[in-house]
Amino acid sequence: MSLDDEFLRAADGIRHVYASSQMIFQINKTLDTEEQQQIYALYKQATVGDVNTSRPWAIDTRGRGKWDAWSSKRGMDGDAAKTAYIQLVKILDKKHGILT
Repeated sequence: MSLDDEFLRAADGIRHVYASSQMIFQINKTLDTEEQQQIYALYKQATVGDVNTSRPWAIDTRGRGKWDAWSSKRGMDGDAAKTAYIQLVKILDKKHGILT
């Protein structure tokens, strides 16, 4: 399986979990904020590249946390971000059973 195929499979698994209204509550309770932000950051770095938006205001703590996580990946190659994303999804699945 190619890196792109494996990345899309992992991303589809996460998207499926978030798409289920019953699962979103479970995943938000299961994954801590840092884990959620790392999933977001690696996905954005793999699909968009370096952060290309301005940092949200301080009152938008969720948006700012996501932006900061993505910004921390600045300069990471897209393939490296895809590989890290796949590995993180596997780790989180083993830790929390989020894809089962």
